Amino acid sequence: DVVSQYVHAVDLLACRRCEKVNEGAGLPARRKHHSLSVDLKIGEWDFNAIEVDQQRHGHVLQVVGFELLRPFIFFPTETLTAFLEKVESRYDASIPYHSHVHAADMCNSFFYLITKCGLWRTCEIPEVSYAAMLIAALGHDIGHFGRTNMFLITERHELAITYNDRSIMESFHASSLVRCTEEAKDGVNLFQQCPA
Repeated sequence: DVVSQYVHAVDLLACRRCEKVNEGAGLPARRKHHSLSVDLKIGEWDFNAIEVDQQRHGHVLQVVGFELLRPFIFFPTETLTAFLEKVESRYDASIPYHSHVHAADMCNSFFYLITKCGLWRTCEIPEVSYAAMLIAALGHDIGHFGRTNMFLITERHELAITYNDRSIMESFHASSLVRCTEEAKDGVNLFQQCPA
């Protein structure tokens, strides 16, 4: 699959050494690696999600997600790649806007802005919280089927009833993303090895 090929390509270029991050704060070591993100402009404002999606045969979310989440060593590579594949598969590529391409673009834009503002990994919050921000960005529209909350309320859609007509799609996206983290690979929770 595409992520395995990407992982292999990155591994060929990667330094397998680890550096300590905020050692005094007891944070875990991060993988230090050379990446393909420079060529793809991941983490930059001029990143083109549509172009990368075409280059990577419809898998831009997996590529962006892997590149940005790879430094967090508490995500085993196999579990992370299975999780990203699952998240991307839950987006409907036929939806013109709320697709996996939009999710990858939004995640990249979030990462760029928070980095340029000097807030990335400068606050005293656990490493897992930084990872969760990226995961939330990747899954913020997961499962979107192209209808608005008002449409669902008017039609008395099952989701409108389930979520009591309040933030219907947002609640659905959050619930769907949590399910993906809990079943990342063979029933293994993506956050299973995260520090408490």
